[in-house]
Amino acid sequence: MKKYLSISVLSILLLSVVIYSCSDNNDDLNTNATSMNEVIYENLSSKTSISPNFYDNHFYLIEKLGNNVEKTEIINVAKENGVDLSTLNNKEVKKFYFDNSDVIMYSISIKNSENKIIIYKYDNLYQVNKAEYYAVGNKMQFNLKTLDNKMFYSLQKDDKDRLGNISIEKK
Repeated sequence: MKKYLSISVLSILLLSVVIYSCSDNNDDLNTNATSMNEVIYENLSSKTSISPNFYDNHFYLIEKLGNNVEKTEIINVAKENGVDLSTLNNKEVKKFYFDNSDVIMYSISIKNSENKIIIYKYDNLYQVNKAEYYAVGNKMQFNLKTLDNKMFYSLQKDDKDRLGNISIEKK
């Protein structure tokens, strides 16, 4: 009888540990659920019927990254390329999927400005750039530059979303 009692007590303790660990894992799942990426734009039809117009929207999915490994990786890529992390708004990291390319684009907002760090990823290759966006009279100026301030291209957009003053730097 003493043997059965000790087995019963041991079984209850073991069951208690299993139940407790399951509830802990459940809490971890709830915590990790907030670290998932959040879809902020999705148009899967644009992935299947790609517009031939260069100036059309070519994103079919945009996500805001959660607090996860992918976000940490992208912030580390920025840091490794010389970006001062204290200038970044790490809460605003977005991932863009193109309908016409396998390249993934990430953007990280720069504090107190409309500017962003833009990171293009293809396989395990990264290109880190700075995007500037500011008013010039009644138009908006957009510049894409290297981190050492060399221009890739620039353009202006008017209030009717017409593009002009397009300049592409030759290498």
